[in-house]
Amino acid sequence: MPVSAKRTRLATLHRLDGLGRVEDVPGLVRADILTHGAAGNLAGEFIEVGGVPAVWFWAQRPSARPAWYRDASAMLDRELDVWTRDCGLLVALEVDGVVYTVTYGDGWRWIRDEHHSPAFGLKVVVRCLDQSRIRAVGSRRLGLGRSDNTVVAGGAPLAAVRPSDYLDVIRKLAGEAVDLGLTHGRRDRDGVERATLDGSAGLRGRFGVRGDDLVADIRRVASIAARQVPPELEFVETVIEAGKTEVGQLDALLERNLTGSEPENSVAVAIPDAALPHVGREHGYRMTRGHDTFDVEELTADDVLTTFRPHRSGASLLAALRRGRIAMLDEDRRNALYEAPAQRWIESVQFLDDVAYYLMDGAWYRFEAGYADRVRAECRAAFANATLSLPPWHRLSDGTPEPEGTYNERAAGEGGFVCLDKKLLRSELYRRSGLEACDLLGDDGTLIHVKRAKGASALSHLFAQGLNAAEALIADHELRRAFRGVVTRTAADRSLPADLVPTRLVFAVVNETHPVTAQNLYPLSAATLAHVMARLAGRVVVSVVPIDLASASDDQAA
Repeated sequence: MPVSAKRTRLATLHRLDGLGRVEDVPGLVRADILTHGAAGNLAGEFIEVGGVPAVWFWAQRPSARPAWYRDASAMLDRELDVWTRDCGLLVALEVDGVVYTVTYGDGWRWIRDEHHSPAFGLKVVVRCLDQSRIRAVGSRRLGLGRSDNTVVAGGAPLAAVRPSDYLDVIRKLAGEAVDLGLTHGRRDRDGVERATLDGSAGLRGRFGVRGDDLVADIRRVASIAARQVPPELEFVETVIEAGKTEVGQLDALLERNLTGSEPENSVAVAIPDAALPHVGREHGYRMTRGHDTFDVEELTADDVLTTFRPHRSGASLLAALRRGRIAMLDEDRRNALYEAPAQRWIESVQFLDDVAYYLMDGAWYRFEAGYADRVRAECRAAFANATLSLPPWHRLSDGTPEPEGTYNERAAGEGGFVCLDKKLLRSELYRRSGLEACDLLGDDGTLIHVKRAKGASALSHLFAQGLNAAEALIADHELRRAFRGVVTRTAADRSLPADLVPTRLVFAVVNETHPVTAQNLYPLSAATLAHVMARLAGRVVVSVVPIDLASASDDQAA
């Protein structure tokens, strides 16, 4: 039952970045929206709400046919006297030096999403959530542009909904919170006051309708955001925003990669967090560059890079992505369900000093150090269960390590392995690109992937490649048949049982400066290895074996 009879309303509260005064808000409101409003309201009206400075805007579009009108009229073969007239209202409130917004109707469209404080709602929810009543978790898989959502209508304990993958970053969290002191709340059978909150970029919940109640709720929300995160939920904030110096270096690095020979390999298309509620309702995308627009049914990295690539030699593609815009269109393809700079629709992983940084929602992030340490601890088992040994890696006459292909051929002869380096398997699923099962094959069917570790990117790629090969051989009988054929053709004295599936996967790694250990793994590499171990747990034993790098004097003596 309600704690109070005060009127409340389900709404989304946003915090505006970099604004401390409502006087600055009119400059953020989209003029193209307000031109549909009545004269005199174009600049908004400054007032007080609940004793704090505020400004409000309203707009109303002319009557128009609904998006479904043409199709419905064609099906019924008659004209229909149906019309829509969108309208809305936006209110910005300055509370204790911070500006927040609430909207009505179409008002949520009027301030571009890039002005909203990212993860504001998530920051609040993670600090007050009842860990036994979590209703929704949304996550992003780093580097893949993939989003996942888990929904439990009645609520579930943290352990039941927490993402198990080390590459998943939480971007949305919803559930019940207790004893918040908000205007809205309800008492359960034990007398505990509960309220439902949903947090991502914005904070969705029931807030007071009267000005003084709304302001009190905002102040309570701000106090919650200042709390410490409970230890059990620290994993939610495992990525932190990069500093200004790092951002400049990362932008320059991404620019070079985007203008290289394979720019589409530098980025993946990703749905911005604020657009996730609209997924499934979209009817195509619109890319706007200057005065030109380009509509597509599906959005791909090639579409984005081709559309926004500058015509002038030497011009910045990244700058063009920031200026250009991409919209998710509604059914009539006139209005945008969501719109943001094109840069917010791409995701990338770049490396500085072997630290991985992730471009998500237009900002650069990296793992915080504590998270990396916890992931490395999970990886220690892969180093502890290593029983295989491989020959040392030789140096060339100039002191540089020998090429991987040369090492694989020599290691096969010295260690009794079958060298399958660059021998591709093909099946219906791998008809075009083929699949490399491993570099070396052990007597017992152990898949051995060999890599000279030049940095975090090389190791992460190695671990991901090994996982892909192991899972493909487990699932694809046609690929296993091709695997047996390649082994027999490569080594006439070696044959594999027809029912053989991988049970051991070894990553053999050489590093020029120091042996690779669980403790010195790069953060992204550690997260990728932990991801591989979790995916193959109970099916394939995963090991990491450091390869000794022979000194120049050793090779000269030999």
